[in-house]
Amino acid sequence: MTSVEFLKIILYCAEGITFLSALYKLLTTHINEYKKLTFYFFFIIISEQIGAFLVSKDLFNITKYWYNFIVIPVEFFFFYWFLLRHFNSKKDRIIAKTGIVILLFGFVIDCFFFYNSKAIFISLSYTLGNFILLILVLLYFKNLIHSKRILNFTTELEFWICLGLLIFYLCTFPFFGLYNYFLENYPIEFRFYYIVMLVLNIVMYLIFSFGILWTKPK
Repeated sequence: MTSVEFLKIILYCAEGITFLSALYKLLTTHINEYKKLTFYFFFIIISEQIGAFLVSKDLFNITKYWYNFIVIPVEFFFFYWFLLRHFNSKKDRIIAKTGIVILLFGFVIDCFFFYNSKAIFISLSYTLGNFILLILVLLYFKNLIHSKRILNFTTELEFWICLGLLIFYLCTFPFFGLYNYFLENYPIEFRFYYIVMLVLNIVMYLIFSFGILWTKPK
């Protein structure tokens, strides 16, 4: 078993723990917030299994479209929506809604004008989505710092979700932006950064799990 295969197993376990954490809080608190998180993390688990099945059948083109135009858009739009729901100011809500529209157009443009059979990853729209998500996460932290909620920030579910998002998406920004270039021209370096990405992904889901179990949405 290679290090990549081992880390993928750990990642699947981390995703499963996060799903079970959300499901447990849903069943014990009956708070609607956990229902949405439970459905989302269940989607992630199923998506990973579908992707693994497609790869096992050597359906690589279908796998690319599955991740690039279904899984990745759902991930971005879910967290945009999650943060939008917790923005109180009109300005922040407009920024979030604008980001959703911009990314939607970005995926359409990528699909019809820039994506080709040789490309493995939609670096353009992913980079755009990553940038917008980081803006929304930083907006959340800015609002948190300038509010009385900062006194009990560790009790906020949104804090732990945003912390996990910040660690993963900020640290992997260059890697995914240059994904196709690294894969084609620097395969050894690509493997190293891919391993780092998997580790950061595991850390993100463990932070999600801790936040879900530790906190209680308002």
